[in-house]
Amino acid sequence: MSAARLTALAVALLLVPSLPPAFAQNTAALNTKAEKLQTEYVRGAVDLATEYEKAGDPGAAMALLETVKKVVPDNAALEAKLKELQNDVLSAGETVLTIDASTEWQPVAQVREGAAFRLAAAGSYRISMTGSSTVDGLPPGDVAAGLISDAPLGALIGAYVDPNAAAAAARGGRTGNRGNEKDKPKVFTLGAGGEIERTADETGLLMVRLNLPVGARPTGKLKVMMSGQITPASGR
Repeated sequence: MSAARLTALAVALLLVPSLPPAFAQNTAALNTKAEKLQTEYVRGAVDLATEYEKAGDPGAAMALLETVKKVVPDNAALEAKLKELQNDVLSAGETVLTIDASTEWQPVAQVREGAAFRLAAAGSYRISMTGSSTVDGLPPGDVAAGLISDAPLGALIGAYVDPNAAAAAARGGRTGNRGNEKDKPKVFTLGAGGEIERTADETGLLMVRLNLPVGARPTGKLKVMMSGQITPASGR
């Protein structure tokens, strides 16, 4: 069934419920036809999605089924096929990267806005601190400098960063302007609590680092696992 045919069927399905109530007693046969039409519509959509999938474009297959779902929600066959496609997309191209805990923002992948992917992280590291203090303690601003307030202390965090900003971040070290809230990227946590599924908010580089304050000296190696619509950064 062609995409044009599916569109026509969608319009027909949307019009069926608009019959006036006065005709309710005489529409039993029509309701049966409408249900048959709906079944045909879903079957045709699933078949066409399968063809897209075989042609190597699962993204188009998912987009088609998401559109159909708006017309025919809560259809078991449709939900099953969509879930199968989503799992296939998210499981594709699994890659495991080793990152150095001591390195600042590290590019691990290239992503595009709307891309779906899975991420997971594992490993442990040691921390030492440098700097000096008095018996009065450190000023509050010094303790928090370099930390992202929305993420747990010490957690591995990720952010989508413009390539030019990424280069500047890599040069900036753990000092630079990271204490300035307006310059901090929007981040998410890659803890060891299992896989997370995400859809990229924007196009750019996916970069990771540990959420530690200025003066922290982490050592160790961590693993980042990723799969789906994501491309490992050059040289990784």
